[in-house]
Amino acid sequence: AGVTTPDVTVKLYRGEETTPVQTVTLTSAGGYQGSFNGLATTDANGKKITYRVVEDDLTGYVGAQATASDGTIELTNTYQTGTLTVTKTNVAGDQALAGAIFTLTNASGQVVQTQTTDITGQAKFTGLAQGVYTLQEVQAPAGYLLNPETKTVELDRKTNYQSTVTVADELEPTGHVTITKTDTATGAVLSGAEFTLTDDKGNVVATGTTGLDGQLIFDNLTVGTYLLSETKAPMDYQLTFKPQKVTINAADHYQTTVAVKDDAIKGSLTITKVDGTTNVKLAGATFELIDANDKVVASGTTDVSGQLTFENLAIGTYTLREVSAPTGYKLATETQTVAIDSANNYQAIVTVKDDAIKGSLTITKIDSVTNTKLADATFELTDNTGKVVASGTTDASGQLTFKDLAIGTYTLRETKAPTGYDLNADSQTILINSGNDYQAVVTVKDNATPVVVPTGSLTVTKVDRATTETFPGQEYDEKDVYGKVLL
Repeated sequence: AGVTTPDVTVKLYRGEETTPVQTVTLTSAGGYQGSFNGLATTDANGKKITYRVVEDDLTGYVGAQATASDGTIELTNTYQTGTLTVTKTNVAGDQALAGAIFTLTNASGQVVQTQTTDITGQAKFTGLAQGVYTLQEVQAPAGYLLNPETKTVELDRKTNYQSTVTVADELEPTGHVTITKTDTATGAVLSGAEFTLTDDKGNVVATGTTGLDGQLIFDNLTVGTYLLSETKAPMDYQLTFKPQKVTINAADHYQTTVAVKDDAIKGSLTITKVDGTTNVKLAGATFELIDANDKVVASGTTDVSGQLTFENLAIGTYTLREVSAPTGYKLATETQTVAIDSANNYQAIVTVKDDAIKGSLTITKIDSVTNTKLADATFELTDNTGKVVASGTTDASGQLTFKDLAIGTYTLRETKAPTGYDLNADSQTILINSGNDYQAVVTVKDNATPVVVPTGSLTVTKVDRATTETFPGQEYDEKDVYGKVLL
């Protein structure tokens, strides 16, 4: 059977003892011969000794032992070959099929036998070496389809070196064409593609549309050559498939599969960034575009024309988010949902408005000496064109705040001082920008107006009441109405 006999181990036992007295190994180099030497014939009591020869079991072999008249023991090991019986039937299993051809391949990939089923539907592979095989049908009976499944067959002691396999074939049907429609880039199946099948005379024999699984099957086709044409692409896809010939014949088992790929239409999004009040176009706004899977698919910044365009966008719904506003503007916190679809001809356009950041100026009016906060000081704020943009008067806490000031440079002037104070004639330059977080704070000091108090004189003459004679050298205290000494 093309199998090399392995080495054989033979043991000699005395009587019914379980421990061998000698062991020999029979090899191919020694011609599978060996001997037990120096054997005692009687025991200490002169009783004859009998011996047993036992051969170790060889997997895959059947052993036999015979003793010749000269005492030579012949051991025979017969290699067990296997048999595989294949039964070929129809799918129902009620009809045996002749004419099916099978190959049997060993574990090394070598075809060891080819057999054909007879009128009983059977084919036998005999004289097979022990091992694992693959059975495959290579030709179906006339009128039946080839069964593409292979069978694994194992022949060994566990199977008693026998195996039986039944293979069922389907009746050869009329042919069919299976069309699978997919996206060129993603491989996703596409429904809604319309196809037409015409015969070699130009007659339309079938039309249909791919289903949710992306497939369309034209069946009950007779043997011949047809022309397959895509007449309408799925929604949102380009019609790119060129007509293709398909053939229905026995060589292809009357089955033809055609894979058709279409390119998805790509869209664009144009963003225009403007001032929320003036509609002036704004450069420097950065945006991110996020797809339905929350993945950022595009990002960019508006140019000097206030525009940014994202191109080559897959059809679908996106979220547009501003991540950085132009200098001097507030970030637009609201996102926008953007659809790329046939409704907008795959070209979305959005306008995003940003409000300019507004600042404030807080003025504190104080006494230049005591730092006492002063009410009723009036101020004017002019922009860089000299236009008065705000005016007001400090409150009881000495403060005045101008709000909603555009970013820029201003001049602050005091136009009216509090009562009792001199007007501060010095103007101040005020900046509203990111350097002060758009909140300017200034303190303006006023000097109190000096108060002039009028003074007078008093002359006192001391005289004798009767004579009116004066009394020089007299001193007096001057007191106010409360009795307080003034001089």
